[in-house]
Amino acid sequence: MKNRTVSRTLIAALVAVGLVGGGSAYAFRGDGACGPQGMERMERMERNPGKFAEKRLEKLHTDLKLSSEQEGAWKTWSDPIRQQTAAMGDMRAEREQMMKLPAPDRMEKMLERMKEHQKKMEAQLAATRSFYGQLNAEQKKTFDAFQPFGGPRGERGGQGGRGGQPRGPAPQQNG
Repeated sequence: MKNRTVSRTLIAALVAVGLVGGGSAYAFRGDGACGPQGMERMERMERNPGKFAEKRLEKLHTDLKLSSEQEGAWKTWSDPIRQQTAAMGDMRAEREQMMKLPAPDRMEKMLERMKEHQKKMEAQLAATRSFYGQLNAEQKKTFDAFQPFGGPRGERGGQGGRGGQPRGPAPQQNG
């Protein structure tokens, strides 16, 4: 009786170790947002966020294949994004200054920033809806698939193809 309990406990422990080890190997395989490529992408973005955003916007503009009638809506939609990313370079110094504040003051500043951010997001949402309404079905599909940070994200468990393009559907399992 005692041997059976020990055997079952040992088997359960081995299964648990196998599952945890397998999951860890998958998580640390190095091709996700935390892998070397993801870290390089984040470093490039932090060094020059304006340049990084401009490159991503250029890619989206090219992929959308806009008509001349849609260009005005594109400009209205993309200009605020360009302005915001141009200001991101100053945020690092501002963050360092905030860290010198007492905790309640720092929280108050953060709350003010969040309110400003929400206003900008609401304005950007309105601009996005207006721009999106002028796109045809194929352009909407391209716009929906676009990943602003160019990361490997997609439809299957957060992992996608390279360059911000989502992978296709999961392969069918037989059996």
